[in-house]
Amino acid sequence: MSLAVSLSPSGKALVGNPIRLSIATDGMATYTVSVGGTVVYIGSGSGDFFVVLNDIILPHLVAQLCSNDNANAVIPITGQSKSVVVSVTDDDGYGPISLSLTVYLGGISRRAFRALGNTSIFTVRFMAATNFFFTARGTASLIKMKVSEIMPLPMIVPVALQVACGSDSYTPSATEDTFAALNLARIRAYWLANFNYTPDHLDIYGYRTKACTIQFEQSPMTKDKYLVRFLDSLGCYCLVEFRGSARQGIDTGDDVTFQQYDSVTDSYTEGRNRVEARPVVTMSTGYQTEDELLFLQELLRSEDVTLLSFRGADRKVTATCDDYEVALASFAPSTLDFVFRFADSDTAID
Repeated sequence: MSLAVSLSPSGKALVGNPIRLSIATDGMATYTVSVGGTVVYIGSGSGDFFVVLNDIILPHLVAQLCSNDNANAVIPITGQSKSVVVSVTDDDGYGPISLSLTVYLGGISRRAFRALGNTSIFTVRFMAATNFFFTARGTASLIKMKVSEIMPLPMIVPVALQVACGSDSYTPSATEDTFAALNLARIRAYWLANFNYTPDHLDIYGYRTKACTIQFEQSPMTKDKYLVRFLDSLGCYCLVEFRGSARQGIDTGDDVTFQQYDSVTDSYTEGRNRVEARPVVTMSTGYQTEDELLFLQELLRSEDVTLLSFRGADRKVTATCDDYEVALASFAPSTLDFVFRFADSDTAID
């Protein structure tokens, strides 16, 4: 008689990629899954079997929107990362065997996950001297954003976190290995207050070496400018600036009519109830670079998109782009039209 249990991956995992509990027993095994100290699932099986835990864990993770107005340079994030403990026993008295890991909201692509093989994404990305932020924006060594697109960047606080620009540097107060967001707006404000200038870039140090650079660019002058906030595939809220023209229409869906009797003419006339209409905004990106347009794929995939300060209010929307296409060779800045459908419809206008 025996009982063998394993979790893959171990230590740390993204909930958007497979988390597999494997159990081998000669009898019947019962497993208990706890998230954040609370038992959320109890299951059982016999022989050699495995269970993918993602659907059990995901409902207990919640994306946290961190504000630029937060007074802290490093903002603690709760709810987006949880400790998971799996305890297994069998009916022959073996166990309990307990395994634990820390799970984070987000996931990488299936292709990237497959290419990693047995290597953990945390070893090569999120806990390494590279772009260790939980964001799909940027490359391994450089993150570019417009000043208007600045948002706190989630991270696992690295050893020896430091921020620098030229010969000036700042060491934020943060606890290593905790999940938090680097508040870029607060750090830029610190630079202005202490060094009398606003940095156009910040060099990020972690694990006692330079990890990456964050570069800030001024937006081109334009008459039309809109901001869209969305949740990317790694659980980071991002801002994207649209600098082209915008047009608003409505989608009334299928027009349902009915026949009603007219006693005066002894005939039928057509009628309908008041129609619910959904506002639709078509918006041009304005001329964007190749990297900016490729990043907009994240917006098209996002389940959480908000059009900010549109006619005085933030509007929950869905985003589509029928003609999304980016030239990869001999690229010249180009523009695309995005369609934003309001999440709610109404029988009256605002």
